[in-house]
Amino acid sequence: MRKKNKSEEPSPLPMRVCACGCEFEFQPNRVDHLYLNSRHYDFAYNHGPRKKMHAKERAAIKLIRLNDRIAEKYFKCSESLRPLVNLTLLRMEGFDINAYTRVVKKEHRERKFQLLELFNYGFRIITQDKLVMIEIHKL
Repeated sequence: MRKKNKSEEPSPLPMRVCACGCEFEFQPNRVDHLYLNSRHYDFAYNHGPRKKMHAKERAAIKLIRLNDRIAEKYFKCSESLRPLVNLTLLRMEGFDINAYTRVVKKEHRERKFQLLELFNYGFRIITQDKLVMIEIHKL
């Protein structure tokens, strides 16, 4: 009796379309074989459940990066060490005062204040005669 080669023996499993969405058709080796290979599995995971899981985190980081770029722009344009910028002007650029990484309590010349930190810059909110100003600090 001679042995049959794998190529001669047809698979009892029908051809299947890859579950990652690439529309590639392949011959599965097992009943639970859903993806063509590990790269297709990784693609499906990273563009499916993982993307949904981290959507809010990515949105928050995007806002903080935008705030950081706006703060950098006004910090570099100013000649002072800690520029004061009108909040209305910053909001027109897309600045959001609720997007920051952490709050740090600082003391300068015996005055205590809170510094809201971004990635490379920080800011504090100063209210003077119904005018809201933002003081930008480089970290």
